[in-house]
Amino acid sequence: MSGDLATVKAAARADAFARRKAAHEAAAPGAAGRLSEVLAGYRGVPLSGYMAIRTEIDPLPAMEEAAAHGPVAVPVIEAPGKPLRFARWEPGTEMVAGPFGARIPARLDWITPEILIVPLVAYDARGGRLG
Repeated sequence: MSGDLATVKAAARADAFARRKAAHEAAAPGAAGRLSEVLAGYRGVPLSGYMAIRTEIDPLPAMEEAAAHGPVAVPVIEAPGKPLRFARWEPGTEMVAGPFGARIPARLDWITPEILIVPLVAYDARGGRLG
C-alpha cells in the first residue's frame, strides 16, 4: 500500500469512527433490537457475535436470545495472520482477556458458526471493510 493510500485510508477510518461515535451517542436504548429481528428467522443456526468495545453496537441482547435456541460463539484471535476460531459462548460464560485484548471464554469449546455478526465502522466504494 502506498503512503498516500495509507494516509487516505487512515483519514477515512478516523472520520468513520467519529461519525459512528456520534451516532452511538444519539441512539436510543435498545437500538440493536433490529439484529434480534433479523436473527429470529434463523433460530438454531450456529452464530458468532462479538464482545463490543468503544462505540461498537452491543450485540449481547441478540446473542443471549439466540443462545436460547442454538449455539453461539465469539471470535478468538490466536495469532496475527491466523484464521479466526470461534469459541462457544452463552449467558454467564466466564470471560477472560484474549491474546489481543478481546474478551473470550475462559474455556475454549470450538464451534463453526454459519452466521457472523461483525462490528463495522465503514466500508469503501468497493464494499471493502475499513474496520
